Amino acid sequence: MNLVRGLRKIFARKDPYTPPNEFKLNEKEKRSVILLFSILGCVAVISTLLYVIN
Repeated sequence: MNLVRGLRKIFARKDPYTPPNEFKLNEKEKRSVILLFSILGCVAVISTLLYVIN
């Protein structure tokens, strides 16, 4: 749930008149989003290496 909420805050359309605090991530959301992108990055690097080796 924290991951979905964090991704919504990052990729949501932001109204220019909303306060900036509304889109700040809390600690759990930050950890979840960082973990997701870290895993995706590792998968991309490993896939690229395996593609280059073969």
